[in-house]
Amino acid sequence: MISSNAYKKYKRIWNYLGGSLLVFYTIFMLREFVCIFFESLFTNAVSDKAGEIANSLSGALMYMLAFIVPVFFYKFIAKRLSSAKDLQLEPRFSKYLWLVIPAALGANLVLALINSLVMLPFNYEVIYELMTPEYPDGYYLYHLVLDIISTAIVPAISEELLFRGLILAALLPYGKKTAVFGSAIMFAIMHQNFAQLIYTFGMGIILAVIVVETKSIWGGIILHFLNNLFSVVNTSLYYIYPQTRADYISNIMVLVVLVLGVVSLVALIYKYSKSDKMLIEEDEEIPMCFDPLSENAPISKKEKIKGFFAPLNIVFIALALFQMLLLVAVAVLEIPLS
Repeated sequence: MISSNAYKKYKRIWNYLGGSLLVFYTIFMLREFVCIFFESLFTNAVSDKAGEIANSLSGALMYMLAFIVPVFFYKFIAKRLSSAKDLQLEPRFSKYLWLVIPAALGANLVLALINSLVMLPFNYEVIYELMTPEYPDGYYLYHLVLDIISTAIVPAISEELLFRGLILAALLPYGKKTAVFGSAIMFAIMHQNFAQLIYTFGMGIILAVIVVETKSIWGGIILHFLNNLFSVVNTSLYYIYPQTRADYISNIMVLVVLVLGVVSLVALIYKYSKSDKMLIEEDEEIPMCFDPLSENAPISKKEKIKGFFAPLNIVFIALALFQMLLLVAVAVLEIPLS
């Protein structure tokens, strides 16, 4: 079946999404310069501590702008498209969300473990060592607060607004699976790090499923926040305690989350086995009465894949891949990042 107009609309959506992600990339690349400027300004005017705080907060602000500005950019350039809908900000929560969240947190830990095992032969530990900040004067409470703001709160809100609030919503008219996997692929690529590809793709699928099923991004925001918060607290242990004690506490935390995750997952499977509802249902059958020349006509899987490679989306993917390769080069050559 030829669905030229529908395919053109689908490809145009991916082109607009790619353009929006290029806006994200531009602001994200400017983030480091802004951080350095405010750190220098406050260090010279007040103190080293003030400069450190200014660096962290300005970085968090730029991070949020990098994700929110593209949303408004897309809304502006795609305002005539029927897919440019609201961001599903209504506070809807599934009655099983209290089971879904711990199950998803456990699943994310398993994904992180698998990701680390796959990456072991590539010696990617060097990247994390180079990216891990150092606190020669000690790690204090305000460092933890700044880390929670910049690593847990800001990414949870801003990343969900762009990837589940916008990209997922824009692709939903083409089927749940298309929206879930399309948004997850872009979520993984956005992180611009080969060492995180498997983990971020898997996490993107989990977040997307939660948002699709609840018809609200708030479930995704909660999960994203708790997942990142766990990472922040776990990392802070190694600044506060000697490595042996930090390892002990970290292992207990991981074990608790995994046990809660398994128990919650078993409970969810039991509840879903008692109902006919699937987490992700098959895409609806294509009614034969559709006009193939209509913009609302269904498109084939081949056209969906082909439309993904819209020009602006290709440019963004190429830039992200270049950034990934650059990070690999930094790790191999052990070039300091600060």
